[in-house]
Amino acid sequence: MKLTDGQKRMLEGEDGPILAMAMTYLVKYGEAMSADALIPVRNVHTTFTIPMAGGSEDVVELLKMFGQLRVKVPTTTHVGFIDFKKWREFGIEERRYQLQASLVPIAAQAGIQLTWTCAPEIVGNAPLKGQTCAWMESAAIAYANGILGARTNREGAESTIPAALTGLIPRFGNHLTKNRRGTILVDVEADLENLTDWGTLGYFGGALAGLGVPVFRKCHVPTLEEAKELCAALATEGGVGMFHIVGITPEAATQEAAFQGDKPRSRHIFTNKEKKAVYARLNNCPSPEVDIVMLGCPHATLTEIVEVAHLLEGKKISPNVELWVCTTDSIRSYAEKLGYDKMIADAGGKIMADTCPCISQIDMARNKKYMTNSVKQAYYAPGQLRAQVHFANTRDCVETAIKGRR
Repeated sequence: MKLTDGQKRMLEGEDGPILAMAMTYLVKYGEAMSADALIPVRNVHTTFTIPMAGGSEDVVELLKMFGQLRVKVPTTTHVGFIDFKKWREFGIEERRYQLQASLVPIAAQAGIQLTWTCAPEIVGNAPLKGQTCAWMESAAIAYANGILGARTNREGAESTIPAALTGLIPRFGNHLTKNRRGTILVDVEADLENLTDWGTLGYFGGALAGLGVPVFRKCHVPTLEEAKELCAALATEGGVGMFHIVGITPEAATQEAAFQGDKPRSRHIFTNKEKKAVYARLNNCPSPEVDIVMLGCPHATLTEIVEVAHLLEGKKISPNVELWVCTTDSIRSYAEKLGYDKMIADAGGKIMADTCPCISQIDMARNKKYMTNSVKQAYYAPGQLRAQVHFANTRDCVETAIKGRR
């Protein structure tokens, strides 16, 4: 991999041992991926949190070391493992809270924006077309590439923290125009009536595309919430980091543009039959009973919270059911100011911020009968939480929480 003189000096330690360590990570990573160079990165979405399992103290010390320097580009953070304001309410151990809290002043000193969200686009991190980024979180990566037209690979903490400190990332994969061309074509004939329906389309397209680039045709323009769910589902059943919607997304003004003049390797049709099959596949709970209804994966926008609040207005959630809406602390604060948090609380529900059950791995979410409007939660909850899952749209989820059973 070709390095500039300045990059070589950084690698050799002239700018200090921490940057030399960061450069070593990036160079080894780039060489492993056959990158030809390191390029300037303009936007980073990384992690700055303790792990779910062991080794928390070691990770904290490593992050404190990196936190001695100031990041060179705007940097937001991925979802954390605790709700900072309601950690006791959700059964988080005080030790985990204290470890996470110890990182807050370190991040502030380093210039890191502690957004703690899996959906950076909903808190203002929305890079423009062509902007070079280094993002982690599979749903956010698909959103950045497909919806926004920015350029990022599927990164992890090992690459995004060094990228934030050095302002560099290896050039390969989605940073190259040729790798952004479509591979398969999906004609959409199904009725997409809500964000969960868009999730079923993503599940279908992701399964077909694998690591490829699906191109969707004959869709109406999705809302932010629908696009967010589509992206999460694409990266759940498949490894999709880039996609196009003909006539809608930035790099797909036409079908020819989406495929860069090539022909699709295969063509598929998504009808109501395929949509129904996805719903059936993700419903694996044999009992009509429900213990927990979880909404907001990826994190809910204020629009989603308003919808839930209005569906609950004047009603009560069954005493046998927990209803959680997951979002960021900043959006929860807006909901509190506008009264939507109170509407949900008065009905017996809760807004969980900065994390979600699958990430936090809280004991009160394990081995439960779970209901969600999210493809991603429905897919991962059986493995991560040993949950039995009901999968349905938002309205059905809220109505089930009120009735206490499906």
